[in-house]
Amino acid sequence: TKHKIEKFELKSLLNTPLLTIVVSLVLIFLGLQRFIPKMLLTPIKMFGDCALPLAMMVVGGNLGMIRIFEGNKKDLIRVVFTKVVVVPLIALGLLMILKLEFLMGFLIILETAVPSAVNLSVIARHYNTKEQFINQGIFFSHLVSIVTMPLFLMLYIHFVK
Repeated sequence: TKHKIEKFELKSLLNTPLLTIVVSLVLIFLGLQRFIPKMLLTPIKMFGDCALPLAMMVVGGNLGMIRIFEGNKKDLIRVVFTKVVVVPLIALGLLMILKLEFLMGFLIILETAVPSAVNLSVIARHYNTKEQFINQGIFFSHLVSIVTMPLFLMLYIHFVK
């Protein structure tokens, strides 16, 4: 029902990482972070420093368990092609029209040309949905972006500068 869908959306939006970011930004904006005792900040910083390496180990484990060439190859090719070719091409076209400052455009091309985010793997596992397909997409978008990312950066420099 519609009520259940709205409840699910609200629940999925109000999660611990989002609330933590909002509270942190409010504390910093109001200058209240200086009142947090050092004995609390030290373990929080240590935990934060562990987050990325732990996430990389989880994603590496997920990618290590996938069967690379199993599943719907056409959908996988479409997803990877869209992420590492179509999206950067659209961005390149828009940047050629808009003529933004060089560095701003370079960062936009860089952001659009990077492969799929590895945190998609963690999200897929959390929601228990199409984990195999998402991990394959991450794997292949990283492989293909070895060629496409430098290519789009060179195209940007050639056509926009």
